[in-house]
Amino acid sequence: MIGKVEVGTLDMGELFEHRGVIYEVLYKTDYCVRCQYPNDKYRYRDIWKYLYTEFSLWTKVNKLSTTHKSLV
Repeated sequence: MIGKVEVGTLDMGELFEHRGVIYEVLYKTDYCVRCQYPNDKYRYRDIWKYLYTEFSLWTKVNKLSTTHKSLV
């Protein structure tokens, strides 16, 4: 981990950790950041592989030092 930053400063595709969950930034709007994270209940041909959420631009998160997709 690199350290605490505001999620609004991250670029599309960057990974961050918040409350023990790793998220990927999908896109930003004027007031929030849309992110995806792995669905821990996912099973092949079952429900969605990823779940989605939004964070305020000013939410403090732990930026990860990689954008590697194997983490998500």
